Amino acid sequence: MPHATNPSSQTQTSRKNPNFAKMDRIVHPEIEKFKAAVMNMQVHGLTVEEWRTLLASKDEQAICDVLASRLDIKEQAAKALVK
Repeated sequence: MPHATNPSSQTQTSRKNPNFAKMDRIVHPEIEKFKAAVMNMQVHGLTVEEWRTLLASKDEQAICDVLASRLDIKEQAAKALVK
């Protein structure tokens, strides 16, 4: 049976990124401390900030190389993830 989608949940999902971006406009020491802690967390040998920068670069070869070396995702599978 097909899965019914809830239109309001789709709207909520599409609003997550803009709401997260709003956090950057708020100047509050605890929020800044939280953001710094999250962005400096290590995940598979890179910080969240390093992952963000890599994935935002759209450098497919660099992304594939890092996926292969850090997550043991082979080149073909990495290319499929990038596309």
